[in-house]
Amino acid sequence: MQEKTIYKSKKSLIFGGLILVIFVLLAFVFPLAIQDGPVSKNELFGVTLFLIVGIVLAIVPLGGKLEVGNDYIKSSFFGLKANEIHANDVEKIVYGNVIAGGLGFGKGVKFWTSKNGNKKLHSLSEMTYGKEAIKHVKQVLEANLQ
Repeated sequence: MQEKTIYKSKKSLIFGGLILVIFVLLAFVFPLAIQDGPVSKNELFGVTLFLIVGIVLAIVPLGGKLEVGNDYIKSSFFGLKANEIHANDVEKIVYGNVIAGGLGFGKGVKFWTSKNGNKKLHSLSEMTYGKEAIKHVKQVLEANLQ
């Protein structure tokens, strides 16, 4: 029987995006509120569009889900399958900064896969799924490397 564990992206990821949306929105709305005369349709449309796009971008990180099985990992985004990687397709796995220099993404695993002659680099961050999930992924994917 295949055993699987499902990890969801951290809910705390939403706060950074929402704080940014609030600050920038205040920078647009405050001048409109104190100006003399009516607000033009173009200004109102721009602020509304920014608000909608900002909220969507703040909520997007919550759509990630990671399923870790005995010999595979599968990621999905709002229920749509994004990747399915089997341990026997992995050529190399490295734990460290996800992006050179860090850039706020923190540590995680980077792994290279080869399937049907196509090589691909994948990465998963502790910031998104947590240390426990990344440790589990590394353990599953390293099983066939020994």
